[in-house]
Amino acid sequence: MALTKLKGFYQPSTLREAAGLLHKHADNALIIGGGTFIHGLVARGLINDVEYLVDLSSLGLNDIDVSKKLVSFGASTTFAEIEANKLICESILLGSINDAIAYPPPQIKHAATIGGCVAASCPFLDLPISLLALDASAVVMGRFFKRKIKFEDLFVSLFGHSMKSGEFIANIILPHPELPTASAFQKLETNANDLAILNCAVRISIDNGLCVDARVFIGGGVGETPFRSLEVEQALNNRPLSMEVFSNAASLVNESFDPLSDHRASSDYRKAMAGVFVKRCLVKVAERLGVEL
Repeated sequence: MALTKLKGFYQPSTLREAAGLLHKHADNALIIGGGTFIHGLVARGLINDVEYLVDLSSLGLNDIDVSKKLVSFGASTTFAEIEANKLICESILLGSINDAIAYPPPQIKHAATIGGCVAASCPFLDLPISLLALDASAVVMGRFFKRKIKFEDLFVSLFGHSMKSGEFIANIILPHPELPTASAFQKLETNANDLAILNCAVRISIDNGLCVDARVFIGGGVGETPFRSLEVEQALNNRPLSMEVFSNAASLVNESFDPLSDHRASSDYRKAMAGVFVKRCLVKVAERLGVEL
């Protein structure tokens, strides 16, 4: 398959030029990051009507900034660039990101971008789940403005997001908590290169030995959008980090969790595995925080 209706390919050199091109061609244009996800869609004949491609690789959006208050990734930052960044690799806060980008093969890591992975709004991907657990937001550029969208408000349906026509992601930003905080990601897959049957990410802060401000997200094909388990979070908050607390909390995943059934896994199987993988994430987070269980 190919983009048989393609009329133009653009590689803008400024944010303003990119925004102008997207405004001009509106719904007939498609943004390219690393091209790994688009390649799969084209091969399946899902985007045949695209007339213009706008490549963002020349905009210099591949910076990484880690400060005491904020962590920022330029949208064009590749998985390989994230993996090679010493500050990211050594951060227990960003453990879920390190876990997630450990899965793809090298050819994907050196091409796929963080912005493209997020903008795809594909519920099977790994990195968006790890970022959701970290309260990430997208800085979105338009023709005359920019705005911030929290990830929980960004993903609205299968391949659907809340960005308006002509907008694109310029940066991904995460708050840097003052309290000791760690995160972890786990994935259930059939092989090393497969999309997730289920994945999950957890973040925990600790204060005086107690868990505070927990985040628990489950994705990987369980639904059109990721699932946040408020029941598990409530069972963790204001309690010590222990195997008993983790087991009790993980057992609550099914309280309001109703994953999809498909040819890869049944709903019941995904429910059973969700509790297992959430507990594994919790144990990994405790280890990163130096808590003995």
